[in-house]
Amino acid sequence: MPDPSSLSPDDPGSSSSGAWLWAAPEDVLKVVALSAAAFLLVALFFRVAGTRAAGQMNNFDWIVTVAQGAIVGGIALGVNTSLVEGAAAVFTLLALQYVVNWLAVRSERFRNAAFSQPILLYHDGAMLSEALKQQRVTEGEVRGAVRSAGMSGWNEVGAVVLEPGGEFSVLPRSSQTGSDADELLKGVTGAG
Repeated sequence: MPDPSSLSPDDPGSSSSGAWLWAAPEDVLKVVALSAAAFLLVALFFRVAGTRAAGQMNNFDWIVTVAQGAIVGGIALGVNTSLVEGAAAVFTLLALQYVVNWLAVRSERFRNAAFSQPILLYHDGAMLSEALKQQRVTEGEVRGAVRSAGMSGWNEVGAVVLEPGGEFSVLPRSSQTGSDADELLKGVTGAG
């Protein structure tokens, strides 16, 4: 790309000539080629990394995904990132994601430090207002989750849990009887 200071208004690369709208065919082909190559590399990396890398996301997974999107966008447009540099960056992020998840599976202490825990928001007929405030969740959002779960009234609801990925789990009242309820709520903050 020519130095903008050396262009006259009549030059095809100047901003007054519409260069912001048009590009040389070789520049367009470069973007297409880099986009395709970046897509194939990321698809390959995700295939090798496994389902967890593209499945339900915790906060760390979300951060990695957003960063990878920025890297792939930079590769596709050729903005200060070569294909090899971008591939190395995406590979590094996937490797870090793998290591963090590997550690989380093997260490409860690490898992508790690195990831959010499920939070009990409703239990035994009562909204847990302190938990709602701490999680910045409204009662309306809890009611919406209950409706989405197909419940016809609060008498059917045993508990509502905000899961680490941000989704709500609605447990029917029948799930709250006996030792099954204790098992389902094991590890849920606020479940006594």
